[in-house]
Amino acid sequence: MKDAGDAARYLSEHSAARRDLIRMGASYSDEEAIFHLIEGLPETGTWPSFHLFLQSSCTIATAAPTGTSVSSAPKTSASTAHSSISMALSMSSVTFESVSVKIAAEAHRLVQQLSFSSVGSEYANAATSPVGPPNVNPATGLRKTRNNPSGTYCDTPIGEGLVCGASNHDKAHCFKPGGGMAGQRPSW
Repeated sequence: MKDAGDAARYLSEHSAARRDLIRMGASYSDEEAIFHLIEGLPETGTWPSFHLFLQSSCTIATAAPTGTSVSSAPKTSASTAHSSISMALSMSSVTFESVSVKIAAEAHRLVQQLSFSSVGSEYANAATSPVGPPNVNPATGLRKTRNNPSGTYCDTPIGEGLVCGASNHDKAHCFKPGGGMAGQRPSW
């Protein structure tokens, strides 16, 4: 398996190969199939940890009914790892299908995690998020400024049902008659 996106192909090929071997009459046990499935996991990212999790869950499943742990013997090669997995699986309820489901679920989790955050997004969010309160009124879409702290259109009446309607200030900062700063307009 190359990565999490390749999990469906990987699992279907293993399942098809296992089914074909059994149909041909080869002695291919569930333990051997699970061993080959686990050993083919990628060696990058979180997969090595997941590999150990699968091995330890097989060991725990075995230790529960028998009261002993299979993992007490040191593993020095693939053959001893295969024999410990084989012994663990032969006495437990772990099946090829249950391990396949766990691998598919982990691959799905990793694919979802990658789709939510792209490379470098942890920096992009930090660089673009405002430090203080948001400076745009979500209802009007207007930017909040010192002359328009609420981010609303000026509603100072200017006669016959008309209002100022400016977006750069609110009624409290309007220089027109009836506004909050009426008569205080600078004489530039």
